[in-house]
Amino acid sequence: MFIFAKDTVITTYHRAQIAKDFIQHNYMNYLILQYPGHNWVYYQSADQLALAELQIAGTKFECDLQEIEIKMIANLRYIHFSTDKPLSERDLNILSKLSFVFALFKVDEEDPDSTTLTPVELPIKFHLDPKISTLLKYKGKTNELFTRMMLNIAVHSSDFAFDKKLELLDPVSGKGTTLFEATTFGYDAYGIEVEGNALQEGQTFFKKFLEEERFKHTRSSRVIFKNQGESPAEITEFEYALSKQEFKDENTRSRLAMVHGAAAEAYNYFKKERFHVIVGDLPYGIKHGNKAGKVYGSPTRNPVELITESIPGWKKVLRKGGTIVLAWNSHVITRKKMARFFEEAELEVLNDAPYDQIEHRVDAAIKRDVIVVKKSS
Repeated sequence: MFIFAKDTVITTYHRAQIAKDFIQHNYMNYLILQYPGHNWVYYQSADQLALAELQIAGTKFECDLQEIEIKMIANLRYIHFSTDKPLSERDLNILSKLSFVFALFKVDEEDPDSTTLTPVELPIKFHLDPKISTLLKYKGKTNELFTRMMLNIAVHSSDFAFDKKLELLDPVSGKGTTLFEATTFGYDAYGIEVEGNALQEGQTFFKKFLEEERFKHTRSSRVIFKNQGESPAEITEFEYALSKQEFKDENTRSRLAMVHGAAAEAYNYFKKERFHVIVGDLPYGIKHGNKAGKVYGSPTRNPVELITESIPGWKKVLRKGGTIVLAWNSHVITRKKMARFFEEAELEVLNDAPYDQIEHRVDAAIKRDVIVVKKSS
């Protein structure tokens, strides 16, 4: 790799030698124009997140990624990387689904320092239109690009990155942003939410979306679990397909379901080792519904109780080789303490770089971090 410190002076001779080395070793140079999104504050803090997401997804590439770094060209921010051979169709497929990718360019092979860029077509293959996770707007909603980043990190850190059909659980699903993002990738998505109004709004929105897009679908509800003296947990499930022909075969149908219940009761709602990934964005500074208390739990602003009570159940419903990815406010729980909760449950916390480089500031009261946990296979 050709890595230089920021203050290194690179002469014309050095540049020529670097170009010669790149040609000799058949290195390819690429630049990703970072997706600007619709949230300038998030864009400003998303450069390190983009680097981390690319490094994690890059472990599944058919080529070796090197020289992953931020580059400014004409006051625009790009992610630069080099490869030992051209990107394959599989590599481009992975790249096209990363949260920060807006456009991909190849750099002039004879001059890796050139600003002459050739666009590379990306095979955008989303199952549902990504607009689905942007349409429902409400206060406190997580940025959809951050949610997509979490999904990508979860899948590419698991043993199931190339499985055709994945099942995802969001145990704190709110109105369903994570579930809706999962549908864009074609995953079957299941959520648990304690707050009935949020659940109802998410279900109403998804039904309306299916109707407006004219997808063949069904909606059904049933009691999924009941404890004596407590309100029953009810699941509302949608089955849908992009065409009537696909809907005829249950193997080509997709599913999205929401449970009105408690995150800690996941093992009562779903079969053992069902989910490939568990992804959740813990709400910041608002009340969480925990298992303790009447009905679905007493509210608290500290998610420690929620986490400690839920981990055993999450472990039961997670497949071997699967991952748990959670975002939380590290002002409330330190990363070290959060990691200890999972380690005590004999789950592997991925702490090496770049997994330890995803913390970023949201505002004065919130420093958001992401923990990635894997169940041994």
